Amino acid sequence: MDVILKNLSYTYHRGHVEALKDVNAHIGPGIYLLLGENGAGKTTMLRIMAGLLFASEGVCTLDGEDVRRRRPSTTSRTVYLDSEEECPARSIAEFAGMQGQFYPNFDPEVMARNLEAMRLNATDRVSSLSMGSRRKAMTAYTLALGADLTLLDEPTNGLDIEAKIALQRLMAANVRPDQSIVISTHNIADLESLYDGVIILRGARLVLCARVDDILDRLAFVTGAMKPDGALHAELYNGQWHAIVERGGGEDFDGGNDVDFRLLYTAMRSDNAQRIIDIINAKKSDNE
Repeated sequence: MDVILKNLSYTYHRGHVEALKDVNAHIGPGIYLLLGENGAGKTTMLRIMAGLLFASEGVCTLDGEDVRRRRPSTTSRTVYLDSEEECPARSIAEFAGMQGQFYPNFDPEVMARNLEAMRLNATDRVSSLSMGSRRKAMTAYTLALGADLTLLDEPTNGLDIEAKIALQRLMAANVRPDQSIVISTHNIADLESLYDGVIILRGARLVLCARVDDILDRLAFVTGAMKPDGALHAELYNGQWHAIVERGGGEDFDGGNDVDFRLLYTAMRSDNAQRIIDIINAKKSDNE
């Protein structure tokens, strides 16, 4: 399962406004966190990957096929859940009967289990549900489609704490090893333990696309009372220093075995951003 973005750009307002500029990325299997400030191009990127927008320049391919051609061989493998998408039917069961047939991996039993985990039923009348429950129902259904490329825009918006925990469990149980899931969110902590990779946009440009393993092979994310010497990036909050340091030199770090996505995101806006990117990409090159 490979998604390739090559020299991808998108402009609107007759070419006067850039939503994406020369984006190049390789997204393999796993769950990817997509980060960026408002207006960075996250939703535009997801919609291009889904074949719902046509890039002004460049191409997005799914296992070598251009997604903008909207062939059944790609549309049946791709699903995009918009941050405000509403169910266009009286119930999720009715919607599944309309759309599910176009997804060969769709499993009604998985949908039923997902909805039960969210304390919902497939026959519930959508119009009678709260905004949060409608969101839960659509997400439960989307995960049951089993699409090879699943794109979720702010999936935890409107969810209470219990629903967020249930969603985390559903994703852990539903996602196959060969699937690619891209999640655009400002709520980093909600699904933090699930991410296999991270994509960061800034000002319509992609600054980082990397797998967690490659990041942790070269960098450690450490916390302590003192700022580490030679830290690539450090911030003081909650009474402790949170820092990114380069691995190597025989130094052992206490912790540092998980990526601090919040810290990494802010580091991409620092003066040391390019150095951090070069360190990560050097590891990626070693693996290729």
